[in-house]
Amino acid sequence: LGRFPNGILPLFVTEAKGRRVGIVVDRFLGQHELFVKPFGRPLCKMAGLAGGATLGDGEIVTILDLAGLL
Repeated sequence: LGRFPNGILPLFVTEAKGRRVGIVVDRFLGQHELFVKPFGRPLCKMAGLAGGATLGDGEIVTILDLAGLL
């Protein structure tokens, strides 16, 4: 919590499995079209992880499976 000024946390709110959920994120990157590459073992066995992707600037990001987190 100390990283964010005034204790305000960036929160991504969406709906999954008919429930509204909020997930605290480090930052918002905007909307991107991505090719998601599935993780290999052992990460492919972890619930809530869809895979990884590389952004246009070369940054590697983890893609969550929101339904798998619930």
